[in-house]
Amino acid sequence: MKITVYTMCYNEESILPFFLNHYSKFATEIIIYDNESTDNTVFIASKHPLVSDIKTIKTDNSIDDQILSNFKNTCWKDCISDFAIVVDVDELLYHPDIINFLSNNYNYSMFKPFGYNMISTSFPQPNKSITSQIKMGVRDILFDKQCLFKPKELIDINYDYGAHVCNPEFKSNNSETYFSSDLKLLHYKYLGLQYILDKNKRYSERLSQFNLKSGCGSQYTYPIEEQCNDFNNKKNASHLII
Repeated sequence: MKITVYTMCYNEESILPFFLNHYSKFATEIIIYDNESTDNTVFIASKHPLVSDIKTIKTDNSIDDQILSNFKNTCWKDCISDFAIVVDVDELLYHPDIINFLSNNYNYSMFKPFGYNMISTSFPQPNKSITSQIKMGVRDILFDKQCLFKPKELIDINYDYGAHVCNPEFKSNNSETYFSSDLKLLHYKYLGLQYILDKNKRYSERLSQFNLKSGCGSQYTYPIEEQCNDFNNKKNASHLII
């Protein structure tokens, strides 16, 4: 069984090693779309044996969801693997035995995992899997992303901005989508209060004119007090997920 993972990132040298460590346990190859990173993101990716290609996305040093969504809608088009996974670098598709799970559910064309925001009061230690260190989180239906599918059975996926929703077109009318809590999409964004504040600040400074006009990414611009309250509320509501 061949699985190709596609991800897009900008200056993610801190989280990328965890991403690569996680997907290397079951993926055949990983393809990186880099949004003109200025840190060690590209170097880290280039040294990993499963990263088969690193492509550059040019957005004028800004976050432009119009351009990024287009890449998510097309990056998998030439994929010849059995399965494609399209995720952000802080999103980990999780099942305790995903290869066996996919083998047992091979009749499905697409999979919609249950989404969770994972919560930690501090950034995880290096050289250890992030899933072994951070197991607490909260349910978030916004991250029920249809990120796993059979590329050979799909015509178009039609992700919206952020890929939270899609309108897939299948080659067959009999195609089915799997949706159950045993397959999870873990979003590792809340890795300590200072981490999320710093990340939101960086992202807010890179919002494109399209994003500013459309409101995409507006959460990055929320007042610091509101961001702190959001983190603390999620932390207080978190429970064991994996």
